[in-house]
Amino acid sequence: MFRPLPMQRVTLQILSEDAALAAQCLAEEGVFNPETAQPWAGRLPEFPGASYRELYHSARSRLDKILTHCGRLEESPLPAPRAVSERELAELDRWLFEVWRLCSRCQEGLRRIEEEHKHIDQLLKTLDNFAALNIDLGLLASSKRFLDVHIGMVPARNSIRLKEAVSLAGYTLTPFLHHDGMDHVVVAGLKGREEEIRPVLQVAGWRAEPIPPELHDRPEKVRRELQQRADSIVDETDAQCQLIESTQKEFQSKLIAAAQLLALAAPYAELGEALRGRGGLALISGWAPTRDLPRLRRRLETQFGHRFVLSARDPLPEELARVPSAIRHPPWLAPFAALVRNYGVPRYGEIDPTWLFALTFIAMFGMMFGDIGQGGVIAVAGLLFRRRLQKFMPFVVAAGISSMIFGGFYGSLFGFEHVIPALWMSPLTDPVRMLTL
Repeated sequence: MFRPLPMQRVTLQILSEDAALAAQCLAEEGVFNPETAQPWAGRLPEFPGASYRELYHSARSRLDKILTHCGRLEESPLPAPRAVSERELAELDRWLFEVWRLCSRCQEGLRRIEEEHKHIDQLLKTLDNFAALNIDLGLLASSKRFLDVHIGMVPARNSIRLKEAVSLAGYTLTPFLHHDGMDHVVVAGLKGREEEIRPVLQVAGWRAEPIPPELHDRPEKVRRELQQRADSIVDETDAQCQLIESTQKEFQSKLIAAAQLLALAAPYAELGEALRGRGGLALISGWAPTRDLPRLRRRLETQFGHRFVLSARDPLPEELARVPSAIRHPPWLAPFAALVRNYGVPRYGEIDPTWLFALTFIAMFGMMFGDIGQGGVIAVAGLLFRRRLQKFMPFVVAAGISSMIFGGFYGSLFGFEHVIPALWMSPLTDPVRMLTL
């Protein structure tokens, strides 16, 4: 009750062809914890499930990637336990690879459409900056034989002084937009004095504003073309979404079957180095609670008859640090166990503090919140909302009852301490004594 369950080192010897089904049986019983079989490393150097594990993890990874595309699968019960062959896993892995290739193409198409949509939005925002220039933007941005043209923006406070400065070099400054304290301007002049004008622009806080190639035409014409492209992208997005939806419907039942097959294969694949073998013999080693060994043996006899050898022994002194802790609590203690697990799990052979924690927590709550009326409200609320509280319902009810008990000691009813006589004393009559206790 106050310690983890006694454990034994279990060794299961079985035919290699039965190892997968044996792993399934061990997993279903839920009492076996596999561990690397180091003592037999020399005599059993083979790892029968090595390639099996690789196929399983590959298929599992691909299924997880597909589910990020197709969403969660419907809940479905597992089929009857059976051994999943390596050939089945290999076929499933190949099929999942083809499905993932199709899904990734759908995702890539959707990503490309989203990027195109963002690019068009950015072009439209850039076009708004040049909308006041009712000229062919391509002519403005192209290189000219006799004219030096600069398009950009400067802080509005520097615009007038820059206009005066560039005029000394024979250039003109024409503002066409004011936005967020910046003047968008065109500076133009005859070629030949470029080296003289560039330092002037830099001193004024000049920021060049290049015209993208897609905007090299009159603004109203460019806007119509961009809007047409945006409309076509909406149609492409709808078509791509329909393709994704049809893909999900087409493969939903097959993906459910794939998930079930992987669930059946998981126990054998996850044994890791706890499964060793040589020739036609396989050995599985691990730990199991002593009281569950008869049930485990009966399950193996039902499945394999006499085609196995199950041996068990107590842990050796040098193994105690590796023995897993098997701790079981009654249902009403589950919420307290969850709180204790936040701090850790006791090692094998150590004291389980859950019982002590539950008793002291309930007692401390009642001592600090002792009131017959309020405690009764808490207890009744715990019973009324038991479906929502689920496993925490006993926690709430116990706290309410403890509060009522101490409320009787204090003579407190909904905060009034003189309505009923106290069985012990009111905390406010001697607070120093209460704090000491």
